[in-house]
Amino acid sequence: MTLDKAFAALRLGRPALVYDDRDLSQGPVLVMPVGADLGWAIGADDAAGLDGVGVLTLALDASRLDRFVPGCPVSRTAPSRIGLKGDADARTTASAVLNPATPSEAFAVGGSLRLAPIRVGGVLAARSLEAGAYDLARLAVGSTAALLIAAPPEIERAREVTVSLTDIAAHRERTEVLIEEAASARLPSTYGGPGFLARAFVSVHDGMEHLALIKGEPEPGALVRIHSECLTGDALGSMRCDCGEQLRAAMVQIAAAPSGALIYVRGHEGRGIGLANKIRAYALQDIGLDTAEANAALGFPHDAREYAVAAQILKHLNLVDVRLLSNNPRKASALKSFGVIVREEAPLVLKANPFNLAYLNAKRYKLGHRLPEFDGSLDALVGQR
Repeated sequence: MTLDKAFAALRLGRPALVYDDRDLSQGPVLVMPVGADLGWAIGADDAAGLDGVGVLTLALDASRLDRFVPGCPVSRTAPSRIGLKGDADARTTASAVLNPATPSEAFAVGGSLRLAPIRVGGVLAARSLEAGAYDLARLAVGSTAALLIAAPPEIERAREVTVSLTDIAAHRERTEVLIEEAASARLPSTYGGPGFLARAFVSVHDGMEHLALIKGEPEPGALVRIHSECLTGDALGSMRCDCGEQLRAAMVQIAAAPSGALIYVRGHEGRGIGLANKIRAYALQDIGLDTAEANAALGFPHDAREYAVAAQILKHLNLVDVRLLSNNPRKASALKSFGVIVREEAPLVLKANPFNLAYLNAKRYKLGHRLPEFDGSLDALVGQR
């Protein structure tokens, strides 16, 4: 496994290459444990001068930057350039930064080292090469910081230990607990019966709150809907998508079933691009782009949603064998990859309207959703609600 090779390389003090598989324009970076031999890493006998290679970056937990204020103000949210007062190279400055005995007054803003503060959650909270490097070093050698630098084009010796940000995130999603249960209470509902048991969860890496609405006791084949947050459709009645209708149809079916759950996943707005960007995408759709084209025009993938948190919530609820209410095969595949048995993918069949017709066509023909009774016309699903 490539990730295992990267761990082994870092443990030997050797570099690994990390790249963003969603944005190849950035190019890979060399990631090294603190104290690594930079000469070996960049293929030079004397690595004191890094000109032509790039700026050395030290990625470290944002909380460790507190001691620089007020002696040397640096940002806890964005990279800063910093250096030791006097003539010191980036590696010496990095060692001084990591030495708690070095007073903040010894540093000056604008030096040879680039400091990259990493938020709690690392690459799961903010997808960046710096966060990926930090996570890789932490996972490999337990380091609380990582050195990274743009990989020179001639670097070949480390190609076999190249890993992507997706590799690192997926490893963390498989091996770490991502959720904590925060609260539970009965939720009477207009959807009939005794209502639901509401159980709230918090994502430990980003603080996002999610909700599970549970009907009955967990049993094999329970009816489950993983629903992505959509403020405009779920709460405001938007007709530009089918999200609100899917939510309500799913709750009706789950309420009528012997057992089941609706997992309401927040942070999925606009297929993972956020509310403001979704509105920007709507504006692009108003001038003729479809939903996939609009996301691409804004620089986003067609679908940026991840389902590790949803899978962990299901496992926490002992819902590991389910019938999934979904038209999206990718959702079922994601749950299966985390060990959830999806014994059936039950479609949510709804009627199109003049405002979401193009959206539904894009979902079927570009995004791979299963809409077998939908032929692209307004009349196709009449009576199928």
